[in-house]
Formats: sequence, C-alpha cells, structure tokens
Amino acid sequence: MSSLNAMFNEANQCKIKSKLDQGNAWFNRADGSPFEYKSYTIGSKDSNNWQLTVYDKIREVIEANYKGFFYKMWRDNGLISYYDEWCMKYAYVNKSYNALHKARLAFYINHGANPDRKTIYVKALKNDNTTLAEIKALADEFMPPITCIVDLS
Repeated sequence: MSSLNAMFNEANQCKIKSKLDQGNAWFNRADGSPFEYKSYTIGSKDSNNWQLTVYDKIREVIEANYKGFFYKMWRDNGLISYYDEWCMKYAYVNKSYNALHKARLAFYINHGANPDRKTIYVKALKNDNTTLAEIKALADEFMPPITCIVDLS
C-alpha cells in the first residue's frame, strides 16, 4: 500500500461493500489540503461486535512523539530505507507529521549532489512565508515519497 489516502480515497470508499450497520472514518483536513485520512475503521467497539482499524503507524509515532525505536526496527527488517528513516527522525524531532515534507528537502540538502537544487531547497526552508503546500510541491518534483507503514488492529 503506497499510502492510506490512496487506498481509502472517496472513490474507493464507494466500492467497499459491507453488511455492517456501523462504521467510521476519522480524518484530518487543513485549509487548502486534500482530504486526508488519519484512520479508517469498520465495525464498532461495542461488546459482542468486531472492529477493524487501519491507520498510519508513522503518523502515530511522530504525532504522539514516543516509540521512536520503531524506526530502527523497521529499517533493520527492511521495511524502510535509509532515506525513510532519516526523514521520519527529522519529523519526530520536530514533533510534526507535516515536517516529513520539509525532511525530504533537508535530506537532499544533506545528501544531494546538485548545488542549484540545494540552493532552492535551502531558500524554501528558510523562508517563513513558504507554505506547506509549496514545500510538498517542491519535494514531490524530485524526491520520492516516504514509505507508508500501516497498522491493522
């Protein structure tokens, strides 16, 4: 699964068939950002029922700012790359899931080869007026997305 949002977007949600009477989808939405799921739940927590929740484990670790040991464990087991781990740790230290986009630019500044691209990224990160959408757009032009780790419970 490339991302929770790709799997559980509005188009796919219409295709999900269920005989369950209850189910919930929790999401976060910021002004100017696309519809973004935080988790997707089918079922109910009520007794004698079952529930399946799918959520972004990376988001949970970064936002709760605990269990940072997961990054090493995921890397040691081949689930994420050095790039993913570096970016996740950057966001973890900044206590912001949205900092993953800044991390992608910062990774290139620290590890990339093109000095012109580095200059553009440094200016974008230092400019307080650069929006998250602009940072994400810059990162999407050249840097790969961060691997998604999904938890099913």
